[in-house]
Amino acid sequence: MPQASDEPREEWTDSTALAWLAGNFRWPGGMLRVRPGYTPTEKDMRAVTYMVTEWDFAWEGR
Repeated sequence: MPQASDEPREEWTDSTALAWLAGNFRWPGGMLRVRPGYTPTEKDMRAVTYMVTEWDFAWEGR
């Protein structure tokens, strides 16, 4: 059952959010972790927020 609000769901799907994050993030066990040395962009953070609210992923929050 979707939990994210309509706004992030208009921008992202599960596959597009994960595809966007794949280059600079990893998510072992559902914990989103940024690649060392990378500073997340606003768009990255929107994808992170979508995955956290839609699928209960965790964010290490660096």
